[in-house]
Amino acid sequence: MALQARSIATRVTAPGEILPPDERVGLLSPSEHRIAEAAARGERNREIARAQFVTIKTVEFHLGNIYRKLGIRSRAELAAILDVVPDAAS
Repeated sequence: MALQARSIATRVTAPGEILPPDERVGLLSPSEHRIAEAAARGERNREIARAQFVTIKTVEFHLGNIYRKLGIRSRAELAAILDVVPDAAS
């Protein structure tokens, strides 16, 4: 299974080849998925860290991995891929 995940991950980062959003989201670990959902809703890194009982650096690390795996560069793109509407209050 790990070999298959690495194979898919390699395809995500291969130049000129992008997987459909559903397949890319499947590459996220459970922790990355929780953090991605929170970030997509508009929560700040500090809020995410507090809610997940991790450090802000851990949230930043996961977000870097999330952006790389999904081939995105912003929380707006993250919200679009996860089909999440950001909270208006955030």
